[in-house]
Amino acid sequence: MEQMSHGDEERIRGVLFASLRFHGADVGNTRVVRNIVLGGSILLMAIPSLVAGIHDAATGTDGPPVAGVGASDRVANLIAGLVIGCIANAVISRRLLPAIAFSWEHRMIGALSLPALSLAAQQIPYSLVIAHGKWWYICNGYFGLSAFLVIVLIIDFALEAPLRWLSESGRTRPYDRLVVLTVSAAAHVHELTRGRLVPQHSRRLCRMLEQLARAAEYDLTLPRRAPLRIRRTLRGEALRVAAVYRAHHRPLVLARNAHDADAVVASLLTAVDALIREDRAALLANAPDEVTPRNLARRIAARTLPGSALILSGVFLPFVPAVAQQEAVASSLRWTLVVAGVLTLVAGSDVASRVTGPLDKALPWK
Repeated sequence: MEQMSHGDEERIRGVLFASLRFHGADVGNTRVVRNIVLGGSILLMAIPSLVAGIHDAATGTDGPPVAGVGASDRVANLIAGLVIGCIANAVISRRLLPAIAFSWEHRMIGALSLPALSLAAQQIPYSLVIAHGKWWYICNGYFGLSAFLVIVLIIDFALEAPLRWLSESGRTRPYDRLVVLTVSAAAHVHELTRGRLVPQHSRRLCRMLEQLARAAEYDLTLPRRAPLRIRRTLRGEALRVAAVYRAHHRPLVLARNAHDADAVVASLLTAVDALIREDRAALLANAPDEVTPRNLARRIAARTLPGSALILSGVFLPFVPAVAQQEAVASSLRWTLVVAGVLTLVAGSDVASRVTGPLDKALPWK
């Protein structure tokens, strides 16, 4: 059996201790707390809302009766709408988001996109169906589930960051999470590139590297150790190290065989050695001299605010007295604003302007 070198022994020992500290009892306890709080919130909201919705649909107290639509039809269609909402969101969560989301934050934003967009545009399908008919109850069930999912995901998003901070603040060292994640990424690169690198594996490895880069952007600023003024200076170094992690995307995508991917594995293991020694100079040895910071919140706001403003304008338009007096004008303006807002959120302002121009001309203004 080949004997390990001193460097390999130091690496294994450092990774083992970092893993023990990072995956200690505190992390497990905070996950239990998070699951209890989130699960309890779901039960407290879901059960009364479901019972009340089924009761209103069965008794017909939520609206005037419609000929040919009995209590069983109303309840069945309400449940059908709930099932459609579950399936649609499950497909996006399980199939689409893993292929495009590079981090937990991106997954949360993607998971919120469908129910939030559904709530924003819910008046459109409501206006196209007969009130309190069969299709109305299907829409009611779907949009009710969308509202529930928005609330649950916001609670989950609000709980994740503080609980993660509490779990890591007591016993971990500043670089422990990066050590564990980098070793895990190196192991996955080595495992998944021994044979033919299929597209699914390539995307999965790129997601792991992006997760590493985002973890580096946060952990290397030493948020629990350094004051704010020092963290601002460390931010530049963290961005440079994150750029090194992201630089491995291209070699992995272009890798033709295991030999091409071994260079990425070696680079990641070199980063592990530097992280174990807490040697920032070694981490910055191959980093670019300067990296432009990326503000995710600003990018999201720039993309979502115009469309959200248009949708809200369409929702509150009937409350403007001068417009409310002219029903045809109010209806046309509302449709134009809502459609423009939805298209702006989905496809951008350029597509929205090209589509809403003909729509504006087609709608009756007088």
